Amino acid sequence: MTSENGTRPSFQNGLRLVHNTYSSSNLSWQSQLDGEAVSLENMYAEPYRPTTVSDSNLHGGISRSNSDASDSVGSIQANQRARYGRRPISDKARCMVHSLRTTLVAQMAQARDRLRWQRLQSESSSRGLGDHFLALLKNIGITSFYNTCCKLRDIEVTEKPKVFMDRSKTLASIRCVLHVVPVSAAFALIMLNSTGYYIGGELSGASGQDAEKLAALTFAAKLHELLMLASLGSILITYIRRELAFGEGLPFGAIFTSLQFQDISFLWSLSMWGSVNHDWQRRTTKWFILCLMVTCTLLGLTVGPSTSNLMKPRLDDWPAGGTPFWVNATDSVLFPSKMENSSALSHCAFDNSDLACPAGNWQILNQDYYSFFPKLVNAGSVPQNLTISGQASIRSFGMRSRNLFGTHEMMWGNAYTIATTPLSVVADSVAELGRLWSYAAANIDVGRFKFRNDALFMTNALQPMVLTFCGQTFYDYSGNITLSFPALGTASLSSGPGTADLSQATIDLYSGFSNKTIEDKVESSLLQGASPSVLWIDDPLLLQPIDATLAAILMLPTTDSTNPQYFTCSVDSRFTNVTLVSTRNHIKIVTGQPAEMDKNGTFHSDWPRVALTADWARYLTPEIPGTNETILSPITSMAGIFNSSTPSPSYYYDIIVENILATLITNGIGRSAYNHSIIMDLKGANNPNNLWDGGDWIYDIIPQGGNMGTGRNAFNVSAAVRNRSTQLVMEAYVNGYAYSADGITSILEMIVLVIYIAVAIAHVCYSIYSGLSSSSWGSAPEIAALAWNSAPTEKMAHTGAGISTIDVYKHNIRVMQRDNKLEIVTRDHDGSEKGGPLSQEEAGSEGVRTNLDLDQSHGEMGPIEENHAYSYFASISNNRSHFHLKSLETFLQGVVPRAQAISNELAQVNIDILTPGVYADIQDGKIFHFTSLPRQVRLTYEIDESGAIGDTLVHATYPTSEHAERTPFTQWTIRLLNPDDLGLTKLSGVQLHWKGSARFVRNLSAPNGGSI
Repeated sequence: MTSENGTRPSFQNGLRLVHNTYSSSNLSWQSQLDGEAVSLENMYAEPYRPTTVSDSNLHGGISRSNSDASDSVGSIQANQRARYGRRPISDKARCMVHSLRTTLVAQMAQARDRLRWQRLQSESSSRGLGDHFLALLKNIGITSFYNTCCKLRDIEVTEKPKVFMDRSKTLASIRCVLHVVPVSAAFALIMLNSTGYYIGGELSGASGQDAEKLAALTFAAKLHELLMLASLGSILITYIRRELAFGEGLPFGAIFTSLQFQDISFLWSLSMWGSVNHDWQRRTTKWFILCLMVTCTLLGLTVGPSTSNLMKPRLDDWPAGGTPFWVNATDSVLFPSKMENSSALSHCAFDNSDLACPAGNWQILNQDYYSFFPKLVNAGSVPQNLTISGQASIRSFGMRSRNLFGTHEMMWGNAYTIATTPLSVVADSVAELGRLWSYAAANIDVGRFKFRNDALFMTNALQPMVLTFCGQTFYDYSGNITLSFPALGTASLSSGPGTADLSQATIDLYSGFSNKTIEDKVESSLLQGASPSVLWIDDPLLLQPIDATLAAILMLPTTDSTNPQYFTCSVDSRFTNVTLVSTRNHIKIVTGQPAEMDKNGTFHSDWPRVALTADWARYLTPEIPGTNETILSPITSMAGIFNSSTPSPSYYYDIIVENILATLITNGIGRSAYNHSIIMDLKGANNPNNLWDGGDWIYDIIPQGGNMGTGRNAFNVSAAVRNRSTQLVMEAYVNGYAYSADGITSILEMIVLVIYIAVAIAHVCYSIYSGLSSSSWGSAPEIAALAWNSAPTEKMAHTGAGISTIDVYKHNIRVMQRDNKLEIVTRDHDGSEKGGPLSQEEAGSEGVRTNLDLDQSHGEMGPIEENHAYSYFASISNNRSHFHLKSLETFLQGVVPRAQAISNELAQVNIDILTPGVYADIQDGKIFHFTSLPRQVRLTYEIDESGAIGDTLVHATYPTSEHAERTPFTQWTIRLLNPDDLGLTKLSGVQLHWKGSARFVRNLSAPNGGSI
């Protein structure tokens, strides 16, 4: 349009232009028809036809095709002047009339749209399911099946004209079937792993075939990966198609993303960086496409390993219940800070069968450990673990022996001599709880914990650990006894801290302690004693400087083959936290050793010390009844250091003494609460004296519902009993196959699948909601065919043998229609004189509308809005009327398609609607001109064989993207792009559909904020 009155209409491609202007005299929208005023509201419904000679003389080249077309220009103007002149009305009345007229016109338009909807619905339903079935096969990549079936049935299959982009919610839904299987499988894997599902000791199915089952799951995971990659490729190509055909175009490097995203090198390829450095017209498009490319590439690289790991169950230890329990001893009794003499130990001065005595089961140590020392040779070894029995369990007993370096080095040794063992009462409790859990798992009616490779029962508790370091001194009969004790605080490792398993320890000797009484006892034992003995020293004057909890002097009297000798030893005893473990496959055996036992010995400041008294320590070497000897005699003889038929090498003597003292002290501390036990008051036991009868406790020691997890309290212990007891917790685990989210790797893998699901679902929702779908350019041959049909461009010069510069990948590429075919063109070669883009969605386009959409006020589908970020007015303007246009669509009346343009009983009409960039608006009854960007938008709609107007595939919209919005007051150019496809001999007119907004101020005739 133009605001200049009297401008003669011009012709473009056989269509006559309509020049619209605004007249301030009657303040209503009008079309300037060489003096004839026609209401703009009526333009929506009134078509125009080409003029005859007589019509041209009367109406300046355009006449209305309704019953009033024969009226003269003068009569029309006279009627209007009479209408406005005879009945002057108030502004309010005119507003009411205007509103009523607008409402009636809108209702007529809605009724007309509804009739057209019903007609097109009936026409489209006659197409059948063939096209949809073919679309489904092509979408899932098996169109070869369709072609094969046609060939077998002698049906000729040829390349026919195709619809590049379909606007059908049904077809879009069918094409989204590709995403159903991979998304569903990914969701199932996430749910299976996040909630946790325990399978059993072997996978479901035939027994003994786990290897084959895991191989099958690996195969299934690969298929799932391929489906997800196909899904991601489909998502990428969808938006690549949209931007190539309907958007501003894409960089050349981006159009092959759907074929390259599975390769990690794509992230640093020329294609990727060409896309990054491309001159994007819209920042939102840039970031959307680039983020989609990067996201799909990262997903393409990670969904495969993720689904592979999540689909295969892991063989591991899984939580399977447990319970807190109570030992009938206080903390100070169960974990004493000081080992003291008591009347309860008086009978332990003599060796007896009471295993509660500190020296209980010393025979096991003697037979299973000390006996190995005489057999030591170069590169020899001694045991590092053995077991000793308790009341209800068999406990592990761990040792590490100090090593010698050089020729006499042992195979496995340590810088320190250390020993450790669980407390007997704690080990007994763990063994008993393992028994209870096994009964519950076998008899409960929930869960699958009876199917397992093994079951583990764990408890965290304090455990004693003892370190001993000794120095050897030969007595020279001079009467001088030198008491030099190792100062443990000066210990250092040759390879640095934490390397006790690889290093040699160096410890200084402390000689500042002098005690005549002790020296006399030592000398007397050496000269007059007939058997080995030990003297325990708990004098703080000695213990403090040597940083020990106890000191000892072990004396070996003279024999026929050796001179008397004594060993001065320093002892460090502590409690450390240890996880005790018992298993169903090794019933009653309870093991537990400190995690850093081999690294630092007992030198941990946060480990509480256990003070040892000499009075308590003397029970470690009780006297053998009927003899004048203690148990040291058989021990030293077995170890080969005194009166032995198989003596040990003398260079091992001090190490052997260290091992004897360390193991005896550890054994004694481990039996400190030997006679205490677990409080066996089970909750809801049917028969406390017969656990075979079960009870409610079996549902508490097993996780609720039989799922993987922790248990609850299976005991009924009162508060009073708890106050004088020590509470510990047993946790049960089963070894078997399970799906679980345990571990950071599994969590990251599930996050990958969650992102994939989110991307796929968002794409499916958009596709179904918009109805846009296509199967074009989904493969390399199709892209090659598109390029083959395209005209060459100088921008691709010298690229036939390869591309080595990033600039080629930066070129803007679009797909346009030329000469009834689609071509790839660059930005500066898309001249509209030969063709145009398949559609035009300008920056900030507010909507794409299908002809199957009806007004929302009738409960039908409304326009699909892609961007709501627009406003009716660019800024506030005082005392000024506003007329801003959102869309103008032109429909040709009387045209029919030619035979070669008809596909599936429909043909397309492609029209470009252009403005020159000069616009007009009004203020105070005057016309003001301003310049802005010129516009060229696409309108594409369908017609059937008879010429009846069908679906609008691409709407011509004018969105808000700049500060100054366009008004309808400008020169409009309508260009028919495919005149060779249409028969124009019966062209009877052009139907104009306007959509916009207006705001009237002061004494104008339309209400504020009215809609055109």
